[in-house]
Amino acid sequence: MSLFVTLASFSKQAGDFAEAKGNLRLLDGDALLDLLMEHYEGLDARYRAEIPLKRVYIPEPAEEAGE
Repeated sequence: MSLFVTLASFSKQAGDFAEAKGNLRLLDGDALLDLLMEHYEGLDARYRAEIPLKRVYIPEPAEEAGE
């Protein structure tokens, strides 16, 4: 199994090629960020220190009366 990672994106031709190979996985920037966000809390502390993220909560605006 092979993994090819980029922070950019892959062309349709690259995706078709990887799909045809069956043993090649492409990971683009969006998928990499999704995986990072999904598994960040489970990362070893040394990796979290390299990529320090801070959880931020943003409240949704209250609905106006009468709506």
